[in-house]
Amino acid sequence: MGFSVLGDSDIYFIRALLGIFVLGLDQLGDSILLSGIYQEKTRWPGWPCSREKYYIPKNPRSGPQQANREKFSDAVAGWQMLTPEQKKTYNKRAIGKHMSGYNLFLREYMYA
Repeated sequence: MGFSVLGDSDIYFIRALLGIFVLGLDQLGDSILLSGIYQEKTRWPGWPCSREKYYIPKNPRSGPQQANREKFSDAVAGWQMLTPEQKKTYNKRAIGKHMSGYNLFLREYMYA
């Protein structure tokens, strides 16, 4: 049992050869497939949501990827250690760049 972004529904899981499928019940009591990769596209009218074919993304654990992840976690820890005044400085510098001060700090840290 659970909650779905599509509305209240009963959710249950089926373990199959290809992985775990998430099924739910719609308002009429029919089973609907909820698992998959959902994507919102910016098209007029509104934000149509579509479900792509289900797949399990790969998680590379190569040396360069692990080093990049370590550097990113150091960047996040660095931001959390800043004082409110230092964060305010980054927020002011980020005005007009279509990003937050947090994102500006991360970008500068990762490129340094």
